[in-house]
Formats: sequence, C-alpha cells, structure tokens
Amino acid sequence: MHDRNKLTARVRGLDCSFYNFIAGETLCKKFPSSDLEIWAEYQPVIMALGGKSTYVGDQPAALAVLFAALFTTRQSFMFGMIYGALACQKAGIPLDAFVNQIPVSIKMMQDYYELFAATVPAGDYSNPEASMTTYAAAIDDTLGTFKSLGARSELPQLMHDLVHQGVDSGHGDKQLTGLVKLMGSAS
Repeated sequence: MHDRNKLTARVRGLDCSFYNFIAGETLCKKFPSSDLEIWAEYQPVIMALGGKSTYVGDQPAALAVLFAALFTTRQSFMFGMIYGALACQKAGIPLDAFVNQIPVSIKMMQDYYELFAATVPAGDYSNPEASMTTYAAAIDDTLGTFKSLGARSELPQLMHDLVHQGVDSGHGDKQLTGLVKLMGSAS
C-alpha cells in the first residue's frame, strides 16, 4: 500500500494542478498535467491517490470545465427532484410517496450512463431502444401535466424544446444522446 502523504508530496512537486473532491465515499483526484509524458509516468501514483483520476488535457482551464460538466450532471438530478416535488405538491401527492419512488429512478441512472458511454464518445446514435421521437412524446405528456397543474415548468419546458429541436431537425429516429452532437454543432 502506498503512503498517501508521500504520494501527495510527490504529486505536488509536479508541474500540474489537482484538486480533491468527495464523491460518495470515494476520494477522487482530477489531474490535468501540462505534459502527457508526466501523466504517463505518474499515472500509477495518481491512480493510487484517486482511482477515478483522469488526464483532461494540457490546458489548466480544462479542470474547471470538467468540474462544471460534472456539477451540471449532478445538479440536474437534484433539480429534477425539486421540480418533481413541486408537481406532486400541486397534485396533492404526499411527498413521501414521491421520495419513496426516487430510488427506482436512481437505478435507471446506471442504464442511462451505460447508454451515454456507449453512444457519445463513439458518436453513434443509431439503433435506439427508445428514439428521440419516443422521448418527445413522453416529454410532451410530462410538460402537459406540469402545465395543467399550474406547476413551475421551466425544466420540463427546456427538455421539451431540446428534444423537439432534435426531432424537427430530422433526428427523431436517433438516440436521445444524439442531442450532444446536434447541440454542439448549433453553437
């Protein structure tokens, strides 16, 4: 087993920046080196400090971008729960009933992650189990429910608008994850 203090001191001496954050019970290190060779040489040390460490490029700002991207991912789930609670309140559904169903959604997150990991890096959005058109119909129902309740609907409206952009641009038969490509080319 590596001595964490010695490893940390060794990494601090490198021409790089790193930060710690807690993800559940796991201490993670994100390490953008100014030199890919340095990363390759010290990767075993860095991985001992935080097993999910990764090289993110040679620009120090990449670390901030990665943090922002991961923060957005986590907080979108939190905001989904907040908006869900608002709709349940408007409908008179006990919040305990809503909260008790959230673990089912959390289990689905692994499936969503696996789909995202399989499609986005490869850029292959074909052969969906559920097409963007299917998601558009589901989000239409969701947005309609929020509006009929008079509940705040900014998040479902955003989801609606983005999915319909995908469908309207001819991507209705693609994976929902294809929005990454579509939205990236529109900016």
